[in-house]
Amino acid sequence: PMDGKLVVQVLVNLLDNAVRHTPPNSAIALRAYVRDNRAVFEVDSGGGIDPAIMERLFDGFGDQKYGIVDGKRGMGMGLAICKAVVEAHGGEIRGENLAPGGARFTFTLPMEASHAG
Repeated sequence: PMDGKLVVQVLVNLLDNAVRHTPPNSAIALRAYVRDNRAVFEVDSGGGIDPAIMERLFDGFGDQKYGIVDGKRGMGMGLAICKAVVEAHGGEIRGENLAPGGARFTFTLPMEASHAG
């Protein structure tokens, strides 16, 4: 049970961030699967998350306020919107750095219980 357009917007925002923050010739992967009666969506990219912003990643911070000025639009408001949409659907979202490099954004949404019988 979800607003499909809003969930698509979350995916678009995460993929847009991946494209803008991934070095050239690096892979971006999107995976969707079911685990523990939850839909799981993962976006992996070659660009890592600056540890200085990790704790505020979904807070909707302004790029210039935190000195994140690299000639690209930042990850500020788009991720805050993603968090609001995911949480409004009873889900969770998180970002993490991967070893040896890159980043993964994961969000989960509860699945509707099946009505067998």
